[in-house]
Order: sequence, then C-alpha cells, then structure tokens
Amino acid sequence: MKSPFEGNATAWSFVSKDKKETLIFYFEVLAKASKSISVIKFAGLDETAVYLDSDGNQFGGDELMNIGRFIPAVSVYTVQTDFTSHVWHLKQK
Repeated sequence: MKSPFEGNATAWSFVSKDKKETLIFYFEVLAKASKSISVIKFAGLDETAVYLDSDGNQFGGDELMNIGRFIPAVSVYTVQTDFTSHVWHLKQK
C-alpha cells in the first residue's frame, strides 16, 4: 500500500482468503497546513463483488481497486493534529 519509509503517510491492507472482508489502516505522521485531497486504492478484492462499509454504503470491488476512496481530511473547524489515522472495514454483501 504505502511504505512508512517513503513519506509522511503509511497504510496496511489485510484481505481475507475468501476476499469477503478487508481492513485497511492509514496513518499520517505530521499534519499539513493545507492538505491536498488524497485517495487510497484497495487491493486483492473480488472485482465483481459489492462491499459494505460500517455506515452501510455500497462499493463495487472494481471501484475500490481502480478509483479508491478519499482519505478523510480533518474538518476545518477542528484542530489539525499530528499522528492521525483512519480505518476502513468492508464486508462483502
């Protein structure tokens, strides 16, 4: 996904053997004053399957692997801090 030795952010992905469930962990070390929009692409999913996130949103496996998901930015109304993280947990529908 993203190497911890090549930048300010890193990510790890875990996919079950049957490709029915995935976990992605994303970590950013230092906050940026003006963060650009970033995308993370999933890997190893079933292209023909539909996956649900924890909010019930549906995504195609091909969509997740080719287009990806936006990495949530900290709201402009909150204090941006160092050492932020985000977790995606998706299950096949």
